[in-house]
Amino acid sequence: MDSYRLEPATNETLIEATSIVDGWERFIDPNFEGMSSDELQMFVTGRADLVGHSLLIYPNGSTRAEGFVGLTADPARKKFWTQVAVTPDSVFMDIAVQETINQAKKVAPEWNLQPTVNNLDTQQVKAWEARGFGKVQTTYAMKKEPLSAEFAPLPVGARMRTLVTEDDWKSIHTIQHDAFENHFGFVRRPLDTFKAFRTDSATYDPSGIHILSIDGEDVGFVEVTDEIAHINQGFIQIIGVKHSHHKQGFGKLLLQWAFSYCASKGFEAVELYVDIANKSGALQFYQSAGMVAQSAYSTYENLNWAN
Repeated sequence: MDSYRLEPATNETLIEATSIVDGWERFIDPNFEGMSSDELQMFVTGRADLVGHSLLIYPNGSTRAEGFVGLTADPARKKFWTQVAVTPDSVFMDIAVQETINQAKKVAPEWNLQPTVNNLDTQQVKAWEARGFGKVQTTYAMKKEPLSAEFAPLPVGARMRTLVTEDDWKSIHTIQHDAFENHFGFVRRPLDTFKAFRTDSATYDPSGIHILSIDGEDVGFVEVTDEIAHINQGFIQIIGVKHSHHKQGFGKLLLQWAFSYCASKGFEAVELYVDIANKSGALQFYQSAGMVAQSAYSTYENLNWAN
């Protein structure tokens, strides 16, 4: 007889789920500063075209959940995102990983499952590896502090504006597809989905999207959100420059404007995630801007998943 039961994670249990994830991450990683319900919302209620299929694990006879099976279906990529955690005193990590697999197979067995795990989460890493999953990518959480409120000067012919119009949405959509077409896991999304992914989030900040134009052509943008505002920090969701304008200092300019914008909001620091395998040398780029690597997360994949 099973020693546990599963219940769907809902808006009513979102705070409980957040507490589990936050407590586990703090337990395994001294650099982790806190999880908010807004960050976890995508796994519970979905976001834009993403659909949440998450569960809570309860020991039989208990009303206190000890595990969170975070699973989000991404139809554009035909894959699942994961966020798996247990309470520090729980013995359910292996079960949580297996139930993540079970839930993915139940929802869409032909889709890929690529769990992302904090490198310090040795229990979860072992559970995935025991089921045939191997590391395919590693990402660092980068942090910049302190911040300067002084915006960097713009070169001749340059203009920086914040997103306002529908044409602005079309412009950053075009830039993003140009800048990231060769990046790990990138897929093209239609404009309405691209837009909804942002506006459907409580952490969306339209004033945090800065668009850079050179001689009248939009060449890059940076997007800052309130995803980690609960720890008084800004989060850079994306920064991209068209390939035709690489190696001209525009990425650094956008990054500096993001730093200063966050300072203007009273944030003490800024974070972003960077793929260390990025062929453009993104890790070194952010380090040269004074950002320091914090936690590291790896993505895993089972090549025999569909069998």
